[in-house]
Amino acid sequence: MVGQDLAKVQVGVRFSLPAQEENTASWRYFLFSSPLYFAIFFVYTIAMEIKSEFESALILHNVREFVMDKRKFDECIPENLKEEREYGFLVSGQRNYWLLGKFPLHEKIEDGSVSEDPRAIVNIFEVTHFIDNGQIYTKGKYKILQVVGV
Repeated sequence: MVGQDLAKVQVGVRFSLPAQEENTASWRYFLFSSPLYFAIFFVYTIAMEIKSEFESALILHNVREFVMDKRKFDECIPENLKEEREYGFLVSGQRNYWLLGKFPLHEKIEDGSVSEDPRAIVNIFEVTHFIDNGQIYTKGKYKILQVVGV
């Protein structure tokens, strides 16, 4: 459940007001001078949830799902993994990977569970987050350091 928790971040907004007195022109005065402004600010900060997951493994689908047109190629583990070769990956959600370390590459099984044994040990060296049709994705590149399972 650790990677699934939501990190709620409150965001302060600064407003520019004409200075009537030096102490009353601050954004705090503007925010708390009216219950309406405070209510709008409060709802805004509650509604803004930033979901970012920190991953300890790269989990991709079986290449059969690409062949059946269920997934894009980069969402799947290539069939013949070769050491020292670079591959691309694509996962849904905003995921953070440690770029200076080694990760196990696991296969996601069709029922949604993850294989126990990794297929390979990889090093992720490039990660980018982007939005497509309102959905956040993480794409990147990884290098196979060692092929473990078949």
